[in-house]
Amino acid sequence: LDGMFAFFLWDEARQTGFAVRDRLGVKPLAYLQDGAELSFASEARALLEGRSIKPDVEAIVEYLVAPAFSGVSRSPFRGVRYLPPGHLLRIDRSGLQLHRYWQWAPREEKVTPEELRETFVNSVHSALRADVPLGIFLSGGLDSTAIAAVARLPAWTVTYAGQEAWHDSLLVIENDTPHARAAARELKLEAHEVPSAAEANELAALAAVNDALPAWEQELSQRALSRAAARSVKGVLVGDAADETHYGYHFLLGAPGPSAIFKRLGSVPIRHLIDPAPVERLDHEYRQLADFDQDPIAAMTTLIVERWLPRLLHNGDIHAMRFGLEARVPFAATKLIDLAARIAPRRALQDGIEKSFLREALKGLVPEQIRTRRKSALPKDQGAQQIYQAELQRLDLHPLVRNVVDLQALQPLVTAARLTEQECAQLFRVLCLHHWATFNEVAAA
Repeated sequence: LDGMFAFFLWDEARQTGFAVRDRLGVKPLAYLQDGAELSFASEARALLEGRSIKPDVEAIVEYLVAPAFSGVSRSPFRGVRYLPPGHLLRIDRSGLQLHRYWQWAPREEKVTPEELRETFVNSVHSALRADVPLGIFLSGGLDSTAIAAVARLPAWTVTYAGQEAWHDSLLVIENDTPHARAAARELKLEAHEVPSAAEANELAALAAVNDALPAWEQELSQRALSRAAARSVKGVLVGDAADETHYGYHFLLGAPGPSAIFKRLGSVPIRHLIDPAPVERLDHEYRQLADFDQDPIAAMTTLIVERWLPRLLHNGDIHAMRFGLEARVPFAATKLIDLAARIAPRRALQDGIEKSFLREALKGLVPEQIRTRRKSALPKDQGAQQIYQAELQRLDLHPLVRNVVDLQALQPLVTAARLTEQECAQLFRVLCLHHWATFNEVAAA
């Protein structure tokens, strides 16, 4: 499919080969070099059968401090690497050489709303090619509803008890369910609602599946949706990559730099002996990807495309494939990405409205109340605090957690009466690290 691939080719005559991965990282490719031997797979864990498994401590610190940008350049398994999106890896008798063949390079060129709309519709039609039943994950937001308007497939929406009363969330601005119902009704879709809730055993299952470590609590929602849809279809169309390439993250684009994002999303405290200044170190590392001093919005968008989006796509792919379900990403299609890069921030964010140009292009295709709806992330269970706290009090934490995490600094969160969204996210990641290390029998740092 257009915009989603990962493969390896070997030329026996020339004794050379190369592995290549799509531009944005829709499909995964992990590899391990051991002397003259190169192994590769779609999951890092598959490369470690029969080996002593050791952690990559730098990768784990990145996961705890900057989860949204982690698991792209580093694997938490020592020795295993992920082939970065937009790169190819050559191998011959001289060794390995990593080359970039594509890079996000926004520029301002003439694009009309009609051109963007036509390209988008063609991308969805391309994603519909299949000889098995397909569906769609429908949130009731702009991106998934636009895909649904073209595809007209059965739709799955995750729901949580009491979500209409949720508030004070950075990412989940409002209740998706009424919007998803309205979209399904107006577009005459076969609609399925998937009731979900955070459960202790689901955290362990999540960490066992995601070899890059679960970064977001919304991965529980992805898992629930995938499990439900897989009973009826073999593939789903998802709205990922629209926000990242059409300036949709209003809560990120105004940040002055990477460390501001760490703070907004919540960083787990790290033991000083492991890393005395992880926030400063990672902030410096990410600033090498783009010039935040010259143009913070363009720089943050580059960081989002380089790190946030591949992480998001990795999570979507790995949780869908766990249930034999292929996640298809129309907004990652080559021609649509090329077109998105030609729309300057001043047009994409006109009057401060995220995805302004995309919204204009979708006028008449998407129900108006959804076309003008503000961006809201996939929901998560905002009542999970007690589950996380009870688990941390019950578990004998893996030695890796004890070695890396400053548990003394974290302890007040384990007993607090009320936690912020960021504090809940910290507990979620500590629990997932414990379950990941336990399931994979990872050695202590």
